[in-house]
Amino acid sequence: MERIQEYENILVLAGAGFSIDSGLPDYDDVHRMVDIAAQHHNVAPYMIEHPSFYKENPRGAWGMKARVMNIFLTKSPHTGYYKLKELTQSKKKNVFIITSNIDDHFRSAGFDESKLYEIHGRLKILQCINRDCNRKHNLWKLDHIPQEKDMKLIGNIPKCIYCNDYARPNVCFTDDNSFCNKLRDAQKARYNQWIKAVARKKNPNLLIMEVGCGRHKDSIGLNKKDDNTFNILSKELVFPSNLNESNMKVIRVNPDRNIQKETWEDVYYQKCIDFFV
Repeated sequence: MERIQEYENILVLAGAGFSIDSGLPDYDDVHRMVDIAAQHHNVAPYMIEHPSFYKENPRGAWGMKARVMNIFLTKSPHTGYYKLKELTQSKKKNVFIITSNIDDHFRSAGFDESKLYEIHGRLKILQCINRDCNRKHNLWKLDHIPQEKDMKLIGNIPKCIYCNDYARPNVCFTDDNSFCNKLRDAQKARYNQWIKAVARKKNPNLLIMEVGCGRHKDSIGLNKKDDNTFNILSKELVFPSNLNESNMKVIRVNPDRNIQKETWEDVYYQKCIDFFV
């Protein structure tokens, strides 16, 4: 905790492991749910978010989403969220949050939404399955959590509020070429402004707290490249070249001892809730 106090600029990378202590599934569990839904409806996993699947089987397409929503949107942030907020909310701290989680817990815990990048989207936001409609119109908020039975939607099928085509959550579950990037791109632009401002400081320093992230190719875990610069493993983000081991400190919190420790990081093999509380 003393390390947090030493740094003005703090970037938090929060993966699925950070929400596990709220009773939510991890990355692998979510992908198993996608695979089960795909098998149940006899389609390939990538088709779960495809517009044609919504048109052919809208109750099936929404059945898996309803199940996910009833898991993720009925839980509350655990105490670790609030402790992290307490540690980083000082006016002297310059904090940005990047999360792959789709549960809205950082918002619910009261973090600054202007310094939040939800890299896989939000379950509470809907979009149209029609790309042209999304280009013309804003996305909108979910007004109720849908219900399902045996992976099939019960009740009214959510429709686009603009064109009456089928709606879908603004979440990237799989290799998803129909995901609308509007909100995510705006958040990414704010992150890019933030990290460039940090790098332009006379004596830049950055603490990166990687909490509950894996180190697989789709994760937002940190990676050091061959040229000694850093990015995240899913490659959505890179860091300015003048932010390196000389002025960056990396703290990884993850109980998984199977993930190799790198020379450039301090590792705490703890659950995130235990580390912060």
